[in-house]
Amino acid sequence: MNGCPPILIVGLPRSGTTWVGEVLSSARATTYISEPDNEKLSPLAWLCKGSLHRFPYLTHADSAPGYEEFWATALAGRDWTWSLNTALGMILRERAAGLEACVGEKTGYVYLDRSMRTVGARRRKTPFHAENHRLMAHLIRRLLLRSSPGPGGQRIIIKSVHAPLSVDWIGGHFDVTVVFVLRNPHSLYASYKRMRMPDGFRNLHIQETLRRDMPRYLPKESLPLLPEPMDPVFFQIMLMYKIIEQQIEAHPKWVLVSHDRLCITPQESYQHMFGKLGLAWSDNTHQKIDSLNRPGAGFAIRRVSSQQPAKWKAELSVTERMNIERWRDWFGCGISFVSMWTSNDR
Repeated sequence: MNGCPPILIVGLPRSGTTWVGEVLSSARATTYISEPDNEKLSPLAWLCKGSLHRFPYLTHADSAPGYEEFWATALAGRDWTWSLNTALGMILRERAAGLEACVGEKTGYVYLDRSMRTVGARRRKTPFHAENHRLMAHLIRRLLLRSSPGPGGQRIIIKSVHAPLSVDWIGGHFDVTVVFVLRNPHSLYASYKRMRMPDGFRNLHIQETLRRDMPRYLPKESLPLLPEPMDPVFFQIMLMYKIIEQQIEAHPKWVLVSHDRLCITPQESYQHMFGKLGLAWSDNTHQKIDSLNRPGAGFAIRRVSSQQPAKWKAELSVTERMNIERWRDWFGCGISFVSMWTSNDR
């Protein structure tokens, strides 16, 4: 494992990235870090992301010094760093209302986490800005911001659902092996609806970098007008997919994973993935897959995998299905890219 680049697992929320991360981390000589860039849980992300959006859009040419510091530390993968980060996160969560307000402020509206129902409704909490909590920011910087080598001989595996629009930037600054998990947008939307995702609507347009590049992703004026009704969640799911499609086209070495195919043939598909990534398959991995292939609910990782690909058909109305397909067609996602939602060709 020594000398192999870290593995970065990315995908939109509810794409199956946690499942993939848990299974890959069963390989020997690996260190697994889950969502280090989630500023609601990670003090280091809260500090380093600064004014960046919760789902930053960055290309390889953009400058983001704080974000670069963050990923240098995350990709070093030192166990004690992330144990301490978790401990500090528990202290930070005591000020959760202010943290929710801070995250919401950066995206142009206040996120409503179900555990924090009053946030946004009353707006009584002051956003938890680093400049207003200098001691906390100083401690985080002194204790956590390091880029020295992590555990010797260990392959670092990081899972993120907040970096799918900045993978191009991360790959341009660091030597990483990218694993992109793609899920059928019907299933994705059905999951957001079922889980009442607090940040299902992400207001991506508030980012200056994305507004700058938006012409790259929108269809030509000669194409049909916007589908009706104008539902922002449908729009943003397909906008993110369009951005991801163009990133994938520019990076043929990225490993693409179809969530649907993974659910249909988990053992075979994971063995194929392990081979591509140079990870050693073992009985432990086989058992891990089986242990997660059990009934589960909510945010639990356990799922009866064979039931997942078609689950959305009983949960979405005809109108919701049509809206997803209209937005897909409006953005002009390519046939080869759409096939990745249901195949594992690469």
